Amino acid sequence: MKDFTEPPPPAWVAHNDLAFAIRDKCPVVGAAARSGLRIEGTFEPRTVSLLDLGWVIAADTDVTEEGGVLDEEPVNRLRYLEGTPKGSTRWIDTQWALAAWSKAKPLLPLASTRSAS
Repeated sequence: MKDFTEPPPPAWVAHNDLAFAIRDKCPVVGAAARSGLRIEGTFEPRTVSLLDLGWVIAADTDVTEEGGVLDEEPVNRLRYLEGTPKGSTRWIDTQWALAAWSKAKPLLPLASTRSAS
């Protein structure tokens, strides 16, 4: 079984921000102190938490079953109750969580098998 506690060098994630026509790439520098991935780039270093990844995985499952495209919309639709004020929600870095999942998903046998069926 693979050890996923530390990424093998070099480990990179990349995402496209269509709103700003930017393709951003950053290294995964290791496991975060309180779970998740620690990433660094041309921005303040941050953590993509396991909770962030969990919402992306839930949206991926929904898109696989119901159809659609895995992007920020289905993640936010599942995460936030309709009508919840933005100030009452915990902001997540959805683009980086999507990027991390797109990189990790092919490495997980169950995830790869499920989406192929």
